[in-house]
Amino acid sequence: MEKDIIYFFGNNEVMIKKLSAYFNKRNYTLKKYDLNQLDSVHYLLLIEPYSIQGNYFDIHRIFRNYFEKESSRHSKLKLLVAGFDTGCDCRNYLNLLDMPSNIDAFLLRAGVIREPWKIRPSNGDLIAQLDKFFMGHHRVSLFQRLNYLQFGITNIKDAIEGNIEGQNHETAWLNAADILRTEMDSFTNRWRNYSIYFECCPFHQPMKEVQKLMGHLRSYIFEQSDQSVFERYDCPRVVADIRKELVKMQEYVQY
Repeated sequence: MEKDIIYFFGNNEVMIKKLSAYFNKRNYTLKKYDLNQLDSVHYLLLIEPYSIQGNYFDIHRIFRNYFEKESSRHSKLKLLVAGFDTGCDCRNYLNLLDMPSNIDAFLLRAGVIREPWKIRPSNGDLIAQLDKFFMGHHRVSLFQRLNYLQFGITNIKDAIEGNIEGQNHETAWLNAADILRTEMDSFTNRWRNYSIYFECCPFHQPMKEVQKLMGHLRSYIFEQSDQSVFERYDCPRVVADIRKELVKMQEYVQY
């Protein structure tokens, strides 16, 4: 039965083994949750803290943001959090230092995703890291970088379509090349620096889509900057689709 399966997400292998033994003893199966599928399930247990390159983070807020916004597909979900905060009295919180003797009662009492509950932060703030990704460190947001890219790409498109007098693809590319290369490098560097944080987020699929689209744009800007490549990838659409996926991701990065 699906209700006998406790799906989990976390990377503390010691605690995963202990929890697996705990649930098995009580006739439940602990099974890893697949962020690539995001199936609708009854129970999802987040094991905190989540380790990223030696730093420890709370992940429950980003998951709660996601599933609240997607609650129509996950209306029966009970999002559970396991951690070491001995003072937390949230009904969805599993204290790893004092596990309940009656897990059936705990699961029955836990609230579904649309019911309000709050857990105080115990570890690093993952949402703060993701907010830096979008907003930047020097007041140049990720979307501002994308605006510069879109401006250059749009000018090239207009030149190809004959909307800029005396220009074609070649001349428009020469005018835009420096800014496109600079902004594409800045965009890519920020992506590489922060992508490790997205690996533990439920909006994993938009992240993968952005990465694929970035590859198309980089191929045109850095490898084959000719009109046939521009048109084959439909670079204006690529930039628009990157923006669309980033907007989708940013919706979940809220306090």
